[in-house]
Amino acid sequence: GAILIGAFLVVVGVAGSRRRAVWNPVPQDITCAQLADNGFGTNSHVRLTDFYLCDFAYVYEENLTVWRKAWVPAVPRGGTVNLAAEAVPPSERGQTDLLPGRDIRVIVLLPKARSHKDIELEAKKEVLQGTIGSAARMFNSETKELMEENYPGLDYNNCYLLTVGVNATSEKQNAITTAVGVLLVAIGFFLTMREWRKSRENEWQTVKR
Repeated sequence: GAILIGAFLVVVGVAGSRRRAVWNPVPQDITCAQLADNGFGTNSHVRLTDFYLCDFAYVYEENLTVWRKAWVPAVPRGGTVNLAAEAVPPSERGQTDLLPGRDIRVIVLLPKARSHKDIELEAKKEVLQGTIGSAARMFNSETKELMEENYPGLDYNNCYLLTVGVNATSEKQNAITTAVGVLLVAIGFFLTMREWRKSRENEWQTVKR
């Protein structure tokens, strides 16, 4: 258990350090089209502009009946998906295939979304600020399956995830997490070896008798 928990903390700490390396306290302004076509460059802390949040086609996670978070695709404002959605009455957008998976290049994670109303409020904003990450590494298997079911053709490796309102962890936090992880792995290895030696000693005693 100590080895597994320690290894997990090491992975988290190292990943946090890598994210921190491309994160700047001062966010950069970037349009949804620029992010989709060219990526975020050298600063993953962004203020996303000129986007259309697809509040008719999202995936959310809940605990019992309480929402925990929501993933909402974002497309360039004025683009094909945006214009097609605007041409359909809001009440009918969820029943129409307006968002093919191949058109999704940016997904917005709303960690504080508790209802559809929260998503609608975010969709009305002109700017969304947060940190960009790789969509391929940010979803668990269940969420991936659900998103692939809703967006056939979605390519995670060609998609960016914007986590709204969340900043990169500090270097100190990453260093502490990594150090604790290494310590737990060492303790786990020591305890494992001690138990192995005990079992071997019992075997030797049995042979001697």
